[in-house]
Amino acid sequence: MKLIEAVSFAVKKSLEMGANQADAYASKSFSTSIQATNDKIGGIKDRRATSEMVEGIGIRVAVGKSIAYAYTTILEEESIIKSIKEAIELAKLKEPDPDFKSLPPAKTPTSVHKIFDKNILTPPIDEAFEEIRTILSETMEKNPNFNTIVSGYSFTWIEKAIANSLGIETSFKESFIGTTVYIIAEKEGIRCIGGKSQNRRMLNEINIKLCQEEAIKYAELGLKKAKIEGGEKTVIFQPRAFVSLMGYGFIRAIDAYNVQEGKSYLTNKINSQIAPESLTLIDDGTMDGGLRTTPVDAEGVPSQRNIIIEKGVLKGYLYDSYTAFKENKESTGNATRQFRSAISISPRNQIISGETMKLEELIGDVKEGVLIRGVMGAHSTNIATGAFSVSANPAYAIINGEIVGTVRGCMVAGTFQELLSKYAGQGDDVEQISFLIAPSIKFERVRVSI
Repeated sequence: MKLIEAVSFAVKKSLEMGANQADAYASKSFSTSIQATNDKIGGIKDRRATSEMVEGIGIRVAVGKSIAYAYTTILEEESIIKSIKEAIELAKLKEPDPDFKSLPPAKTPTSVHKIFDKNILTPPIDEAFEEIRTILSETMEKNPNFNTIVSGYSFTWIEKAIANSLGIETSFKESFIGTTVYIIAEKEGIRCIGGKSQNRRMLNEINIKLCQEEAIKYAELGLKKAKIEGGEKTVIFQPRAFVSLMGYGFIRAIDAYNVQEGKSYLTNKINSQIAPESLTLIDDGTMDGGLRTTPVDAEGVPSQRNIIIEKGVLKGYLYDSYTAFKENKESTGNATRQFRSAISISPRNQIISGETMKLEELIGDVKEGVLIRGVMGAHSTNIATGAFSVSANPAYAIINGEIVGTVRGCMVAGTFQELLSKYAGQGDDVEQISFLIAPSIKFERVRVSI
């Protein structure tokens, strides 16, 4: 059964079997990954892994004001009907939710571009392996202290279909291409990793050579010891480090579920100044080629462009239809879902814009500070206060405008709201990591302990 046929059938049968409203979300994905390793002892070793096709359908039913979910990985009528029966029986056992009003009405999906590359259906495996082997050989020759290099490609395509009892019925395809280069280096007892990965929608936009260059750069810097004192320092977060901190320290704070329950430090903060006027943040589900761009969200609500922070002022939260209807608003198109899971709220493409300069100038202006490429512990951020304490790893000392080497045992602490207030500019090295589209970002007077 085709996905669009499966979701339409599921909705129709749900109503026939006693649901007042229903929706269905189906997906099918296929991915191929290849990886190779080069080490000084064993040389180059190839490994290829291809995943099985994964498909399934999730069904949500409303019986009165009671909501329940069920799913199946078998897209056949018998299995779908069985899942509908389970969902309806569960809904009848649950307490009604007085805040549930309705599933979203049907609207025309947004026209989006560059989210599916048909070339992904027959990925260039042989060419990719040849590129990887070249990268592994070249990289090992760059430095005698490089012990192991790992590199690979991944190719994924996904088809999704969504339907509900209020007239939504849509489907679309997505593609994702990823590549990575990681180096393990060791010198005089110092062991470090330098790495870079890249993810794109279009096959011709991926660049493994750029990953190689950055991996080499930071592997060599990691072999150099550096020392600075703790205190209030200038800190530059690269996107891969900032996305984790932002996900736990800010995205959860603008999630309408947390806001409405009073759990967020940003509750009742609309139109409040929460960052410098130079900072703007946009949640955009429509931008060309964005990793989170789709015509609709997981409920079938058209994707849109939402201003979250404008010139430092908080302008909005992220909503799905449930939280939006509670406030008599429209969904912002931020519902997310896997066929095995319930609806939740998630960012689309979060674009940070502000005062931009070349990365060399951003670093060059720093008298003494830290460049952070990764953090650990962001998941423990307190959503009620925004307080965080993370280990910065890898982290590199910046002295008189130059990255001089790696810093061990670096910790960064504060509240995310304080951090936003200390925003001081950003570089020109924009890239997308997960939901975040941003360059390296500089903050002043951040508490650092070493």
